[in-house]
Amino acid sequence: MLLVEGLLLATGGETLAVAEIDLTNIPGLLADDKAFAWPAHYGCYLDRLRSLGLAAYASDPASCP
Repeated sequence: MLLVEGLLLATGGETLAVAEIDLTNIPGLLADDKAFAWPAHYGCYLDRLRSLGLAAYASDPASCP
């Protein structure tokens, strides 16, 4: 709790949102070409994430405008 309180004080925030993920396949992610294509289409990815959920990652980044 001290870490959380320190983080909130340092950032001037009132709330803290935490997301949990499982990164057990880091070598696989580093070898994934699609992972490196999405940063160029970040806005499009966020739109797809809102509409498709987790399926957004599997969609084709090249089809973004």
